[in-house]
Parts: sequence; C-alpha cells; structure tokens
Amino acid sequence: MQNERLFLLSNTRLIFANYIVLQAIILLCSPVSLAADYQLQSSIAVVTENDDNVRLQANINDIESLQGTSAIVKANISRNEANRSLSINNRLASRQYDLNRYNSVDVSTTTNYQRSFERGSLSLNLSASDESIRSLENQLENDDSTEQRATKATSYSLAISGQHQLTERQFLQNQFSMQKRDYESQNRNSYDYFSNSLLWVYSINSVLSAQVNLSLSSFRPEETDGIEVAFIESARNDYGLNDFTILNRLQYCIGELDPLDPFNPETALSLTAPIPNFQPPYNGIACFNGRSFSLKQDTVNFQLGLQYQWTENSSLNLLLGRTRSETKRDVFDPTNAILVTGELTGNYVQETEQYNLSYSADIDYRHSARITSKLSASQSQEQTAYGVSSYTRRLILSNNWRVKEFNRLNINISHVERNQSFTSTNQTLSDSTFSKLSISYMQQWTRYFSSNFSYIYGEIENNAPKPGKRNRFMLTLTWQPKVFSWSK
Repeated sequence: MQNERLFLLSNTRLIFANYIVLQAIILLCSPVSLAADYQLQSSIAVVTENDDNVRLQANINDIESLQGTSAIVKANISRNEANRSLSINNRLASRQYDLNRYNSVDVSTTTNYQRSFERGSLSLNLSASDESIRSLENQLENDDSTEQRATKATSYSLAISGQHQLTERQFLQNQFSMQKRDYESQNRNSYDYFSNSLLWVYSINSVLSAQVNLSLSSFRPEETDGIEVAFIESARNDYGLNDFTILNRLQYCIGELDPLDPFNPETALSLTAPIPNFQPPYNGIACFNGRSFSLKQDTVNFQLGLQYQWTENSSLNLLLGRTRSETKRDVFDPTNAILVTGELTGNYVQETEQYNLSYSADIDYRHSARITSKLSASQSQEQTAYGVSSYTRRLILSNNWRVKEFNRLNINISHVERNQSFTSTNQTLSDSTFSKLSISYMQQWTRYFSSNFSYIYGEIENNAPKPGKRNRFMLTLTWQPKVFSWSK
C-alpha cells in the first residue's frame, strides 16, 4: 500500500503536465458550429501571512507560530458560444515560511463545460490538484490543519450536474460527483467518495414551492494494516489441540501485543505461539499474520422541504429529513468474533446501522443594494480524512458589504460540530467543535491592481483540557493584466 502511494505521488507532476496539454487540445481543436469567443485571463498574487498557532494546539508547549509569503499564478482560458461554454483554470502556488518544513509548491487545474438547452442545462467539471494538507484545510469550510509539515494531498474529481424544467410548475435537478484523494501523511486515510443527489421542485404559487431531495453517497477509505490469527488450523491438524487449549494460546498471544499499537507489524508479526505447550522452545509458529482491514460506508438521505420568497429582499430554502448510514468494517476482536462467527477466527465483519436527523436551511436577506446576509444551518453525514465519515452540524453566517463600487467587506462566522459514533454500541469515537470568525476587505485600486486583507480567528474544543485558539493575518496583492480576447 505504501509503495503504491509513493508511486502515485512521484508521478503527479507528469500527470498534471499531460492533463493541461490535453485540456488545451480539447479547447482549441474541438469542432466549432457557431462563432466562438475566446478569452485568456491571468493573474499574479503575492501573499504575506502571520499565524500564531499553525496547528491549533491548546498546550502552550506545542504552539508554533508561522510567518511567510506565497506567490500564486493563475491562467484561465475560456471559449464561449451562444449556448455552451468551456473554460480551463490552472493555478500554481509557491509557499515559503520561516518554518521550512511547511514550504510547498501547490498546483491545481479545473475544466468546466456548460451547455444550455431550451428547457434545461448540463454542466461538467473535471479537476485535479496536488496541494499541501494545510492549504486545503485552511479553507473556510474546513477545520484547520494539525499537520507538523507540508505533507501533500493529491485529488481527482468529476462532477456532473443537469437540470430540466419538466412543466411550468415542475423542476428536476440531478448532481453526481466522485472524488479520489490520496494523502501523503500517515495521520490520514486516503479515500474514494461517490455521491448522487436528485431534487424535485414543485411551484405551488409565485412565492411558495415544495421540494423533495433524495441523495445517496458511498465512502471508501483506504485499507489499513491489521492482523489475523495464524495458528488455528496448524494447532488443530498438526498438534491435535482442542478449541479450549487453542483459546488459551490465543489469549497468551493477545496479551503479548503492544497495548498502544496492537496492529504494529514489527511487534505483532514477530510473536510466536506457545505450541504445543507453554514450555519453550516453541515450534516457531507465528501468533498472527498481517492482513488489510477495509471499511465501507453507504448513506441514504431523504428530505422534504420548501422554498419560500418572504419578501422581495428575503427568502427561505428548507429541507428536513432522515439519514440512514450503513457501515461494514473488518475487526480483530477474538472475544466477539466467537460470538458472531462461532469460530476461533479472531476476525469478523462488524455491521452497524445508524439513523439521524438531517436538515439544511438557508435564509437570504438583502438589506440594500450594497449589503446582503445569509444564514445557513445543516446537519448531515460528511466524509473525513480519518477513515470514518462523521455526523456534522454546521451553522454559518455570511455578510457581504459593497462599501464602494470596487471595495468589498466580508464577515463570516462559522460553528462546526463533528461526532463519530460508528460502533456496535454507538460509542462516540471522537467529538469536536470548531468555531471561526473570518473578516476580509478587498480594495480595487486600479483596473489591474487590487489588495485583500483578511483576519481569521479559529478555536477548537475536543478532549483537551482547554480549547486551542488561533489568529491568522493575511495580506494579498494581486495584479491582473488586461484580458486577451479573440474570435474564431
């Protein structure tokens, strides 16, 4: 497994280079039935950053501050026709910090295709990225990074969305997505994720609509290292030991495992079973063999709701329903394995089901032509990088203020609660709360030059005696030259 990961990471740059070339070929050589307009837009940004607790730690002895700069280059090319558009967006970022282990070079590329029809539309999105985990998890909707260095995450995703106006009152939308993410860090599990969401909307009158949403998702984290009992068949067939005697040998082997890391191959696979008896020397029969443990999680979410236009300046979008999650995982637990399988296997597949309330609610309010607010609340199942999807509650308040024609102020407040409890006893595996305040001010100085100052305060509460707190300041200067346009 480790060799496969290293092979993937070592070939990432070659994959990206070929992908970008393929994008250009598709964009420039695709057949043109109508007149097409092309645009090439680029930008260069310099970011300076100060972070007083880069890993969001609570213990003062573990807190590390970080200062540094980043250079970000973007190149976007697009082609537009009367009823379709195709765009390619490429991004390269080089980050240098006073703590050199956080230095990284991040790259991403995205292709977007949109096609409109008389009664609907279709969109396709392809993306690939090779970015540091810190860059990914510092995004507003995530929970901040706890990595001690700039380890990478390589992601590939595909998203297809279609919508169709069935009748004057009925509207149908379907969204499909799949993602593959591979983490370089040993602290995280790579995973594949698939989801499909079908939304039906029925317009009751000019201000009220009913809606039904059905979504399916499948979470497949990377297989992890595990063990299985190695001597059962040999003890029976070669030495004639009965099940009671074999169980005593098994208990001895389990007692020799490292209690802090029982699946560590360096210790587990080196243990020798006391066969035929407890008087050494033993016959060299291993206690355990190594094996891979898998986990599968499938979720079905059914919701009913409404869309309501309160006034000309305010609206509500509400969905409420129930989520059913089914989890199957490989487990090494000799005591329960006997109860489940009736045999001295030591291993079994643990199956659990969990039912939870799910909802999403968005309230949009336009105070004036310059000021808008949005309050979003949701509760759902979300995939994570730690091998188990989590039950997540989010509350986000967004405020946007166009101070002047080219000046904007954004203030966002978010509160995220995560709970993982996928066990046969519904025991909580982890429970954490993240709170974040983000303030940013964008100033367009000239047609080609702009600046953005942002401040982020983050706080995490988990099993630590006190919460971890973080202050992050960033200043971004961006130069965006004139857009180059041509027709074909």
